[in-house]
Amino acid sequence: TSFLDFFEKNGHTRVPSSRLIPENDPTLLFTNAGMVQFKDALSGVAIPNFTRATSSQKCMRAGGKHNDLDNVGFTRRHQTLFEMLGNFSFQDYDKETAIRLAWTYLTSELGLPPNRLGVSVHHSDEEAKAIWQELTGFSEDGGQLHVLGDEDNFWSMGNTAGPCGPCTEIFWDQQEEVDGDRWLEIWNLVFMEQEFLSTGEVVRLPSLSVDTGMGLERMASVLQGVGSNFEVDSMDKLVTGFLHLTRMQNNANDSSLSSKQQLQQQQHLTAASRVVADHLRAAAFLVAEGVLPSNVGRGYVLRRIIRRAVRFGSLHGLSKPFLADLFPILAQTMGQAYPELRECAVAGAIARALTNEEVLFFQTLSRGNKLLLEFFAKPRATRVLPGSLAFLLYDSCGFPLDLTEVVAREHGFTVEKTVFEELMQQQQQRARASWTGSSSFRYASSKVWETQGIFPQFSGYSKQIEEDARVVAVAESDREGEIFVSIDPCPFYCEGGGQVGDTGMLIINDGLSINVTGAVVPYPGGKLLVCQADSSQVAKLKSLVHSSSSSTVIACVSQPHRRAVSIHHSATHLLHAALREVVPAAAAEAATDEQGNAGAAGAAAAAAAAAEIRQAGSLVTSDKLRFDFTSVTPISSQVLQMVEDWVNSRCCQVWSPAVENSLSFPSKSTYTSVTTEELDYQDAMESGAIGLFGEKYGDVVRVVSMNGSKELCGGTHVEDIREVFPFKITSCSAVASGVRRIEAVAGVAAVTLLQKHSHQLAAVASVVHRPLNEVEEGVRSLKTRTDKLVKQAKKATVGGVGPDGSNSVLISHAMSTNISVHMNSTSSAMDIAQLRSHANNLATASRRKSCITFHVVCCPISGATVVTNSAVSSGKKNKQQSSTAGSSSTEAVLNSQGVFEKLQAAATKSGGTAKGGGNSQMACGILLFGQTATDSDSSRSKWFVNAVKDALQE
Repeated sequence: TSFLDFFEKNGHTRVPSSRLIPENDPTLLFTNAGMVQFKDALSGVAIPNFTRATSSQKCMRAGGKHNDLDNVGFTRRHQTLFEMLGNFSFQDYDKETAIRLAWTYLTSELGLPPNRLGVSVHHSDEEAKAIWQELTGFSEDGGQLHVLGDEDNFWSMGNTAGPCGPCTEIFWDQQEEVDGDRWLEIWNLVFMEQEFLSTGEVVRLPSLSVDTGMGLERMASVLQGVGSNFEVDSMDKLVTGFLHLTRMQNNANDSSLSSKQQLQQQQHLTAASRVVADHLRAAAFLVAEGVLPSNVGRGYVLRRIIRRAVRFGSLHGLSKPFLADLFPILAQTMGQAYPELRECAVAGAIARALTNEEVLFFQTLSRGNKLLLEFFAKPRATRVLPGSLAFLLYDSCGFPLDLTEVVAREHGFTVEKTVFEELMQQQQQRARASWTGSSSFRYASSKVWETQGIFPQFSGYSKQIEEDARVVAVAESDREGEIFVSIDPCPFYCEGGGQVGDTGMLIINDGLSINVTGAVVPYPGGKLLVCQADSSQVAKLKSLVHSSSSSTVIACVSQPHRRAVSIHHSATHLLHAALREVVPAAAAEAATDEQGNAGAAGAAAAAAAAAEIRQAGSLVTSDKLRFDFTSVTPISSQVLQMVEDWVNSRCCQVWSPAVENSLSFPSKSTYTSVTTEELDYQDAMESGAIGLFGEKYGDVVRVVSMNGSKELCGGTHVEDIREVFPFKITSCSAVASGVRRIEAVAGVAAVTLLQKHSHQLAAVASVVHRPLNEVEEGVRSLKTRTDKLVKQAKKATVGGVGPDGSNSVLISHAMSTNISVHMNSTSSAMDIAQLRSHANNLATASRRKSCITFHVVCCPISGATVVTNSAVSSGKKNKQQSSTAGSSSTEAVLNSQGVFEKLQAAATKSGGTAKGGGNSQMACGILLFGQTATDSDSSRSKWFVNAVKDALQE
């Protein structure tokens, strides 16, 4: 804490670390620097309550420009998760103050010898160069002052918009080459003089701000005199824990290895220990913030981190989940600074998430190895493993490219990396689209409004019609017939917090109306209306921008759309509250013993369930709501019904006996109004309000309270939650590992859905000929009969013994009005006697029917044999005919219409069709054989059956 203490003494406000998930910043995958939470203040967009700040920020570099994931383990310094110490000035002190503070802290507070320190400056920054020379006496000739270019001494936030500028870096002399460098960077001082806009333009900021960053682990390695970040006390315990697990698994070193092989084995083990230590930290902190493994965005990065750790562990004999065994060490070493790691419920959720992903990966690891071995087992023209296969292994099995290359090398192959990299780039673009504010690039043309100071006031809480709205800006869209407009004041709610933007219209004073199809926030504080307008309307709007203040428009929000969206937004709050109360209560009840005592087990189950329920996203529209939340445990249909009942009970006291018996509900006279108030952030949190996942809040926040729910929210809501009734959950599904999604409707939308279901139920009742209250019974009865018929139709005992001692035959029915065609097949070869016996059995069975019946039996035997059997029930003996020929002869018989003429003649000769419904009946049995292995039994049989039926109909 000496760093924070030092800068507090020098007038800086100590600010706690922000989340790893950037709040309200779609341009970043993770918080990758200490300045991220101060981005708006550094660029002058926001004015904080202080002009100087200091922090210790947890950072993640596993995506985008700053992606160290694949380097971890192979160097002494690279990490995915690290802590960044920093001090910041928001248009307060100058470069000289920043440099003097840094030098004083290093040399006076920490006692580092000046002769072991060096600095670098940007080639354009003569001011910083002069300050260092005067303060330290360093010179370029002396080797302690280095003048470098943009690549080394100009800082920006990668390819994303944000403040930027030249920097000066401070180095520690390691006095030997380590990973190719003698000088170790320990502190970077960035002078924010410019800003990079999303349009690609770089603009000069009105005044200087300062952002500095010092890697905590890196500085600790200098102070503790160790050679790498992984040897500092906080990391070394994790490394030691992993090595202990591998020793327990492997017992002892292989004495058969040469000294060189043992050295290589030790190097591989060192790399693995670093990977596991770093990746466990990164994974645990991400899960603690609500991120769970998935195939997109941040969840995909987390999945890669966990699987890379597991893969390195598996290379050293760990074949079962092990990360959860190491987590207590992490909680002990970092729990004091980050208490969430020690909270029982959160710790349990982290351990479960890690173990679940490990189990999945061990399964896919086996599948990946199998795919590779199958590839290597086949003869190949070239010794190149396709890049598409390498990517398939990477994307679906979690195989890093380096692992594929190692296995390929062992089999004498190389990997087609060019194709792999192309596919990887496509995957990264898909992942980036899932987390970045990709839609914001659509509105890039409006970015200049921010520099012009256009920050309209929102009046939509109290008004839905603004009669004197000024048109303050107009921007072109790349879509035909579309224009972007900003008005002030603005009654349109702009898309945010999961709620879609308002729609409506703008009415110009001459009666011209322009449709508003959406409203978004193009930049913090900005408000943009998406309008449909032709060229004349666009010209009219542009003419209003620079007109006098009396040239205003009437802004009208669509009231039906706003009301429907507000209903679903309030329903979302109630749903969130219901999940947080019902799921833990249900978990505690499930843990209750036979005597009805929940005890510690019930409390632990409830706490674990409560920790798992975290909002992971939402969508609120006029048609429905969608709510994503984290939960490793599936939500049963019974619990889902309890959640639905909970919401309805809060709206209109609709009670469910199942819920009433297990949970406490308010009395039926509970007040149902929705209240909003503005409070200081700290006061709001202390009052029990919930701050939602990924949202950024200012010093003053808006608190929305309703029966059972209290959240920080800037969205629109109903005034009385009885408007939410009825509430109906339409689906609950898993959208990613550990993330579930509930979709629901409320209010008018729910009534519409229930009416639709009612009409559908009446239609089903009509089909099954039952009254509405017996529809379920009728459908079950119908299904039972259908299942029975299907079972009879598919009944088979192929290879078994029939009643007559011969092989049984599969019989399937194809009915017509008074003709039944039976297709029979078996995979066993039969002799002619058995075939004739089957024909007789079929003919005998036909005598019990009151229709003409044809029996078609297809069976492979050597040679082609056609056996026909005719029988009548009038007491005549069966006449059997057989002929044997080659397969070509059989083909000729099958493809000849003459066979049907003979069948018709045989039917007439045998007595004709049944008369009067008595027992005068006729049956013909036809058995076909001799099909070769290449013949299509199914298509041939269907053709033959249809042809026979057509012949008989004629």
